[in-house]
Amino acid sequence: MAPLSAFLRRQADLDEHDKFLVRHVVVDFNAAHSLRISAQALFQASRAAEQMHGANQFRVTAGYAALVRFLALELERHHGIVLTNSRARQVVWKPGSVEVWADRAKRRESFRADAALVTVPLGILKTGEITFHPSLPGKIEVAREIEFGNVVKVVFQFQETFWEDHGFIHAPETAFPTWWPDPRGPLITGWAGGPHADALLRYSQAQLEEIGLEILGKLFSQPKDSLRRFLVRSYYLNWAADPHIRGAYSYIPVNGLSLPQVLAESVGGTLFFAGEATVADAQTGTVFGALESGLRAAGEILEST
Repeated sequence: MAPLSAFLRRQADLDEHDKFLVRHVVVDFNAAHSLRISAQALFQASRAAEQMHGANQFRVTAGYAALVRFLALELERHHGIVLTNSRARQVVWKPGSVEVWADRAKRRESFRADAALVTVPLGILKTGEITFHPSLPGKIEVAREIEFGNVVKVVFQFQETFWEDHGFIHAPETAFPTWWPDPRGPLITGWAGGPHADALLRYSQAQLEEIGLEILGKLFSQPKDSLRRFLVRSYYLNWAADPHIRGAYSYIPVNGLSLPQVLAESVGGTLFFAGEATVADAQTGTVFGALESGLRAAGEILEST
């Protein structure tokens, strides 16, 4: 097995420009480092995507918040209770019994159940912000072995569009290497993943706005001052700085194809694990993978009762 960078070096039929483009697309899309991401995992994910027509692009027109609302309503329809603004801190468990301590409404509360589904972002498991008693050293070690990339996004809202919708726009040698317009209005997003995102972590929102406007000006042959006059608002997202996520999404390292499956394994018939980092077919970092993992874990819980 080899990382993407070593794999590309061995491809004599590709010229250096093609290798550069492949590296750019893979690194930015997967929020990954080319020296760490497994080439074999990329191949396996690509094969799995082909089988499900994964090359097609889809958009939730109302935003992903609509998906969260739908899932919450489905839970409530089946007599589940959804607690918002609650942050799990500690899981005390033994076979057949779980007590979760969480911060809610400025006080700590506990919730008891026969089993628990752990589906927090990988960044939270890596940092140990949720503790388990008894501890799960093997599980946490696996979580730390799986890579978790960073993403920085800047979104510009203008008074009107000044571009044609050509889908993705690649500017690989800039700070925000990938751009795409939004069909819902005069919005355009700049995206930096992996090492490109790491290089932007020290900048303020105002500085990133300046960087983004300068890139847009060059891409569309527009003076930056002119763009600023038509700018309504800019939005900035740094998932690494979000205390509830600590990163963007996972990718599989060299010799790590089995890690997601190990992370997904239940513990003591009581603790169950789901989330994009537990996907079995190497399609980590995807929303559909996260949803499929939830269905898989739900089935495991039902079988255990």
